[in-house]
Amino acid sequence: MRKRREYDDDDGRQIADMSGVERPHLFTVPKRKAAETSDDAESPAKPEWENPASSMPKDDRRAFIWGALSASLLIALAFLAGLGLVILLITLLPKH
Repeated sequence: MRKRREYDDDDGRQIADMSGVERPHLFTVPKRKAAETSDDAESPAKPEWENPASSMPKDDRRAFIWGALSASLLIALAFLAGLGLVILLITLLPKH
């Protein structure tokens, strides 16, 4: 049987009740409890900023998506151009 450790500064007070804390699941997603999944009519409505797609017109939404995609493609193109330049410099350097 393991010997229980005695600490000099332990006065026996409980700082936080950890009895309801469960060990985290490593490979599975934990199931939600019934209290978390119930949709009560008393629950406040979500603010508009949490669900912006519901209030945004389709044309604006498409413009935002196109802008984000074009910006990311521009960054990818810059990285590819830099990589191509590095490869070109490596191949053109004289071999010693």
